[in-house]
Amino acid sequence: VNLSTVMIPENVQKVLQLGENFSMPTLNKNEVTIEFIKNFENSFKKLPVHVRPHIRNRSAHIINKLPSYIPPRNPLISTVLMRSTKDFFKNNTNLISRSDKGNVTVALDRDFYIAKIEEMLDDTTTYSVIAKDPTNKLINHLRDILSRWKKANFISEGTYKSLMCTSGSLPRAYGLPKIHKEGVPFRIIVSSLDSPLYNLSFLHRILFNSLTT
Repeated sequence: VNLSTVMIPENVQKVLQLGENFSMPTLNKNEVTIEFIKNFENSFKKLPVHVRPHIRNRSAHIINKLPSYIPPRNPLISTVLMRSTKDFFKNNTNLISRSDKGNVTVALDRDFYIAKIEEMLDDTTTYSVIAKDPTNKLINHLRDILSRWKKANFISEGTYKSLMCTSGSLPRAYGLPKIHKEGVPFRIIVSSLDSPLYNLSFLHRILFNSLTT
């Protein structure tokens, strides 16, 4: 759905219609390998010590094969359509989002999107401005409570490492357009991915569903 003031070429529309779950294989194999190793090491240190040798041995074989792997490619999509799409967005300020319902791809004017979000965040009955980034404070409190739990044998060393966060970022808010409603209002979504308390929230959900009050 094109809600912007810019006419979108047919080739670009074809790419956008593929949806956000469609992705192109990257051509930078070195970057893929490095990112894979970084993510692997970050997850590896959270595993129990006794399973690490087995996991590392199996992963080493996979990592060694990454540089020689050639993913399947569709020349039409990877060259003509993708080049047209990149050129279009390079010369326009359109913003692409998905709709609040129906998983529809929506094109918006960036200024329109920003104005809508700022209007919602200006609601002082719902949101307030804080003077300081609370990330470090959250991380310190998280470290303190996890250390006490580990010392009391409430959680294992592996659980401690999986719940701990040393360099998280604040949750990020964005808006999804309600294209089925008049005036296209937005719904605020808050993504806590990579935030200090993201991993801890899974433990809270497990305990909340398991314990009775």
